[in-house]
Amino acid sequence: MPETIDWLSQLLQIITVTGESVALFESDAVVIGHRPRKGLARWLGERPVHNDLAEQLKGSTLITVTAA
Repeated sequence: MPETIDWLSQLLQIITVTGESVALFESDAVVIGHRPRKGLARWLGERPVHNDLAEQLKGSTLITVTAA
């Protein structure tokens, strides 16, 4: 379990840095990967990351690629 928590915290840190970095570069388009949640995770989980990026990157085109 501690390994999972460490991995998740590293992932969230990468996502945060990526959003800030993209905002600094003033990119016109941003492509991110997205995996849809299933079951209760859809209803009980946090907001999808691409929603937060959309708010941070106003004026940029946000393209999400959904994994099947």
